[in-house]
Amino acid sequence: MTKDEIEALLVDRSDWAGQMMQTLPPGEMVVNGNFFRDVAPGTLVEGVLTDVLTPDAGGWEARGPLSTRTQHVGTPSGALSRYTFRVRELVVHGPAYGSRVAATRYVYAGGEWGARTGFAGRRMVVVGHTTDAEPIENEILSASIDGALDTTESDALWLLLSFISGNWLKAMAIERYDEHGVLIETVYRRGGRSASTRKEPFNWMHARPTPTGVEQLGSGIVRLLRAGFPIDVVLEHLHSANTDSPDIDAQRLTLAIHTALEAWNRAFGLEYWIDDDCWESFAKKVRRPLVGVIYDTIGPEVTKNLASGFRHANRTTTAWREDKLFADLQIDVSSTENERALAARDEILHNGYFLKRWRHLTTAERQERRDDVARLRRLALLIIFRLTGFEGQFLEPVRLIPEHVSPVAQPATISPAATPTDTGAAATTDGADAT
Repeated sequence: MTKDEIEALLVDRSDWAGQMMQTLPPGEMVVNGNFFRDVAPGTLVEGVLTDVLTPDAGGWEARGPLSTRTQHVGTPSGALSRYTFRVRELVVHGPAYGSRVAATRYVYAGGEWGARTGFAGRRMVVVGHTTDAEPIENEILSASIDGALDTTESDALWLLLSFISGNWLKAMAIERYDEHGVLIETVYRRGGRSASTRKEPFNWMHARPTPTGVEQLGSGIVRLLRAGFPIDVVLEHLHSANTDSPDIDAQRLTLAIHTALEAWNRAFGLEYWIDDDCWESFAKKVRRPLVGVIYDTIGPEVTKNLASGFRHANRTTTAWREDKLFADLQIDVSSTENERALAARDEILHNGYFLKRWRHLTTAERQERRDDVARLRRLALLIIFRLTGFEGQFLEPVRLIPEHVSPVAQPATISPAATPTDTGAAATTDGADAT
């Protein structure tokens, strides 16, 4: 087992594969691994999530094994085969295996901050187990929570801790304990993306999140996931905008904002100005006099453009949806600088990239682009804060100073049921006083 993967080794001395070969119909061949499941290049492997490897003596089980290598060797005592599997997760049973879960601890690589707060209506303690570890992948933190989390809450916890860390965390292990603090089981998981760079939305000296702020973020992410709002996709694009290349980061931030505005429009906006069936009837009446007068003389290409224009003229525009999102979330984008940043976003949506590349810019133009990309990041952060109901300070990306954000009224499907009471204490940075 390494930080990136778990492997299981099965040693066989019975030559069961050779015996199975003899049972195959004449002329049929199989490749290594086919005795465990059908294997074909480019084809998804089915059933791997439910397969389990277990030893006769018990004590652990390897879930989701995928056959990766087979080796047959001869020994003085007979044939010997080694089967290697890549394992999705390894479950090691503890002394209290089978007992009811009273507390759970999640361990991640890629962060090292701490906090005493709440999550999903439970107490939570986040502990940083390293100090200034390098590289980022060597940082370790854990989150201990009362009870057991369901799948949505577990996903939301990872999203929350990653967001505050400023990069994706890598899942390492889940420890479950009974009411006496005795270990029930440890679930080891490996894999995931590396985080060589980060951009933290907070500053632990000047703009640190309070325990209430952490709880608000976590509860908001859970609500959004349960409501089907793609907050996880918004965060995916946000974390992907950590390349330190303004041109590339702008593309990702553009998608973060675009994901939010389209999802908001589907849930709380308008797709069409009027009923689309009514519009189609009207469009046909408008098109009919043009047939034979204009359509027959302008050529098939322009004809298709006009037909498409008629069909889509009834749809709300991206600009309207963008304005509605910012208006509903009460995010002021009226300044000249924000208008320029959103114009840059519009350029990327239309062209896929900045037509004038970074290497072609003057020093003054590079500073302006750097600031505009930072403004896009600020808008993406404000969208996340507003959606989750967060209140507190964050690090404003343009000038790198604290900025306060307050919650606004939300639609009932994503609105907080209640506002938690702030203890008044700031989150700890090293977890030294946490247990």
